[in-house]
Amino acid sequence: STFALLANVAEDIHRERRREVHVAAGEAAPDSTLAATYRARMLSQGHAPKVEARNKPGVTALREVAAGEVGLEMLKKVPV
Repeated sequence: STFALLANVAEDIHRERRREVHVAAGEAAPDSTLAATYRARMLSQGHAPKVEARNKPGVTALREVAAGEVGLEMLKKVPV
């Protein structure tokens, strides 16, 4: 329907604005958070961390993203 189409367009515009705000503030973009989530899952399954850390997998994954060791390339490894 037309309403659903307009709602999707509005959602896309909102997502892009939020991404711009994150980038301008020097914070991780939401895609980086998604990559960290996937990486945390990998760490909890036994993969070796790429940074020195003794934290839970979620914290370690965020530290890897912050250090630049893990990025959006993680999302290309997600099985469909």
